[in-house]
Amino acid sequence: MIAIDPATGAETTRIADDKEPLALLVFKIVRDPYVGHLTYFRIYSGQLRPVNRCITLTKAGQSALPPGAHVLDRREDIDAVHTGDIALRLV
Repeated sequence: MIAIDPATGAETTRIADDKEPLALLVFKIVRDPYVGHLTYFRIYSGQLRPVNRCITLTKAGQSALPPGAHVLDRREDIDAVHTGDIALRLV
């Protein structure tokens, strides 16, 4: 996978592996009147844990996607989201 390094703006190659740096894509945001905002995302490399901070490339380095995700096939809080998982975050 080709990714962009947020620090330098240069293209870099990522391997789909939990040991790689975190790369994820938010592909859908929905507002549910009963639950709130739901953010759906997929992890392409690395792991998302409660201690991780994410940087969005479109918002000039602002933090985004606070931890506390749910993998779609499990309706419970999880400790980490791994490479290849599609998950959602209730905001």
